[in-house]
Amino acid sequence: MPGLGGGRWADWWARHQGYGILVLATFVFGGLAGALALDALGAGDRLALLALVKEFLNLVAERSTADLNVLGVALLTNLKVLGLIYVMGVSVAGLPLILLAIFFRGFVLGFAVGFLLGTLHRVGLGLALVAVVLPNLVLVPAWLATGAGGLAFSWQLLAGHRRGASWRLSEAFLQYTVVALVGAVEVGVGSALQALMAPTVLHWLAPWGL
Repeated sequence: MPGLGGGRWADWWARHQGYGILVLATFVFGGLAGALALDALGAGDRLALLALVKEFLNLVAERSTADLNVLGVALLTNLKVLGLIYVMGVSVAGLPLILLAIFFRGFVLGFAVGFLLGTLHRVGLGLALVAVVLPNLVLVPAWLATGAGGLAFSWQLLAGHRRGASWRLSEAFLQYTVVALVGAVEVGVGSALQALMAPTVLHWLAPWGL
């Protein structure tokens, strides 16, 4: 049973470009919606969130070593997101649910970056780049690729059921699973950046006002 080696990967990507564009557009739209949602926050909510961010910065500034427990929590949380997308992709209900999950991830990231920039300004820019943008440069592609594969496989299930046609479902499922497994490796790297590298960099930069 062939996987995603050599030319098969190029063929897989060529057949899934449309789904990738749809997933990326949904993510971007979610990020914009998250940034715009800041306007709905009252003054009290902004102050409460700002207090939590400053408390986090104080903890990071005082801690000189990485906490492996934080890595475990980050890894488990990020793998849950990837696993949820994967599971939704193997059902006909995955079409709207995957897009909803991708939209929500974009919303959360857009809200976080927008809040940091809008309340902490220069410090917020540095914090957003180190603590949010850096790990998500690895995490987001994993979620988007798995989401695109899930949309395609879910559509194959729906279309195949309607037509009653026979097609190589086992090969398609294997390819989708390989994409998710590669995504899981990326999630591991992104979680390490999120839980270990980002707090360490923030600790180093704390004396300079970050």
